[in-house]
Amino acid sequence: MEKKKIIIIVCLIIIIAILIGVYVYISNMPQNEPQNVLESYISQINEKNYEGLYDLISSTSKENISKEDFINRNKNIYEGIDSANIKIEINNIEKEQNETKISYKETMNTSAGEIEFENQARFIVEDKEYKLQWSSAIIFPNLRETDRVRVSTITSERGEILDRNGNKLAENGTISSVGIVPGKLGDTEEIRNQNISEISALTGVSIDYINTQLSASWVKDDVFVPIKSLANNETELKEKLLQISGVQINQTNARVYPLGEEAGHLIGYIQSINAEELESLAEKGYTQTSIIGKSGLEAAYEDRLRGIDGVEIYIQDEQGNKLKTLAKQDKKDGEDIKLTIDSNLQKEFYEQLKEDKGFFVVMEPHTGEILALVSTPTYDSNDFVLGYTNEEWNKLNNDENKPLYNRFVQKYCPGSTFKSITAAIGISTGKVTPNTTFNYSRKKLAKRFKLGKL
Repeated sequence: MEKKKIIIIVCLIIIIAILIGVYVYISNMPQNEPQNVLESYISQINEKNYEGLYDLISSTSKENISKEDFINRNKNIYEGIDSANIKIEINNIEKEQNETKISYKETMNTSAGEIEFENQARFIVEDKEYKLQWSSAIIFPNLRETDRVRVSTITSERGEILDRNGNKLAENGTISSVGIVPGKLGDTEEIRNQNISEISALTGVSIDYINTQLSASWVKDDVFVPIKSLANNETELKEKLLQISGVQINQTNARVYPLGEEAGHLIGYIQSINAEELESLAEKGYTQTSIIGKSGLEAAYEDRLRGIDGVEIYIQDEQGNKLKTLAKQDKKDGEDIKLTIDSNLQKEFYEQLKEDKGFFVVMEPHTGEILALVSTPTYDSNDFVLGYTNEEWNKLNNDENKPLYNRFVQKYCPGSTFKSITAAIGISTGKVTPNTTFNYSRKKLAKRFKLGKL
């Protein structure tokens, strides 16, 4: 009997020990799964919650990078490449004693197209939770802490507008950019202010605007600060500006209109996209830095003339060497448009009409091709590219002759000019003859108007 009791007690002790062991094991088990941590990590990136990402990484990872640096690195990379719709597909989970490895495939949309790669994440248990062993390689495989992810724009060309003989009416050329190198502007405040006043007087740009440009956060003493654009043929003005200390003139790419005023309303002009246009055109790939046709054929043929910039995303080491291209989208140049316009006729008719208010339309009668289309008074399309000062714009906009008014796109009542057509129809159908007369007295006309018969 005594022996039986001992056996029972031993069994109870074993059972209790087993239960305690199970309890200890269960109580020490991680409260999450590593794959769930990884999925949560990716979800936080999609939501741009970079602070939340930091909470998911291990303490050893946090020893290697501060919270601020971690947030900035992830934010700069993911938002710099316009990442979106990041997804993962887990291929394998390998659990070892102290860590778990997850192999997975990751895809994401970027400004240069889709990026797809295989990667591996390691997890360890801390305070009963799986934590990610983080390094920059989690962002992209083989990305080191000293490497950078760069985005390079491959600039496209806007299509050019040509006349029937191949002469350019809108081309991709160059203009002169007038700017200031602050460190060379003057040794004293007095000299500096005097030079700024002279630049303002010559360019028509206000002193306040020049000072605002010079005080921008990115400006340094040896940096070129653009102030005004000039046409390449303004030689005398450029020579005067170059005599002022600190002034520098560079060549920059720009849209050029060889005919200027002679085809202003016909060709139109381009300018930077505004907020309203961007909102309606964002789906077509336009950005805040896009240039868009605002008037004339530049606007009418925008979809064909417009070039689409290419983008390359790549990894660069600390010496500036390109290590690996992650994604690349080639540029697409705009289409050249060839018109039926004859630039010689366009110039000839502009010269005849430029002192008057009106418009000319010259048409080839056999084909219906438009050979010249002139509206006067007009403007120089190049001025919109070079930029107006407030004074210049107000003068143009308030001009009583309305140079911005395009007369050949307006609707007009033909009036008496149509009577010859009516008479020709009447004669050809035999309804009237050249000797037919129509006699209406003023009283009869007044009576018919009163009765609503006219």
